[in-house]
Amino acid sequence: MRVLVIFKRKADSKYDLVRLLYYLKLCHGRVNYLLSKVESKIESIKSRVNYLGIEGSDSKKLLKEISSLVNLARSLAKMSAILEVLITRVETLTIINLTVKDLTTIKEVVKELRNYSQSIPEISIIVEDIDDKVNDLMHEVRGSFRDSDINVVAVNDAKNIIREAELIAEEKLKSLSSYSIKT
Repeated sequence: MRVLVIFKRKADSKYDLVRLLYYLKLCHGRVNYLLSKVESKIESIKSRVNYLGIEGSDSKKLLKEISSLVNLARSLAKMSAILEVLITRVETLTIINLTVKDLTTIKEVVKELRNYSQSIPEISIIVEDIDDKVNDLMHEVRGSFRDSDINVVAVNDAKNIIREAELIAEEKLKSLSSYSIKT
């Protein structure tokens, strides 16, 4: 009977990990969809600005709109890159054993992801679900004890993941740099 309980627990955490992966991929798809919409909107506005000329008052309003859209695109690209790294990490964890350190690292990265998604309600809802799934997995794997050494290592790993994701995002956004506003 005891063996069945242990086996069931591992199966449950594996199932929860797969559900987490589903939510990560769902969020990643939404973020990429919104990013493509924002990029096409920037292109559309840029062509209107070129048509109207840089001197018109409408052009200045459009340039401000482009500026805010570029900032949104940067946030979305960073979120997309963070999600790509998290998806890869969670896919790897579904193959190998899940550890508390890995979950703590994922939890720290999801915190950063929440910061980026606050201004986008559609994405922030999914990120909250991801955070809930990570918390459920942590309670299941960790149990009632805490290890501060694991938290320190996990925070450092999370910072490395976020730095890596920001580099990926900057590469994706090189095309948007031509839209920066010079006033």
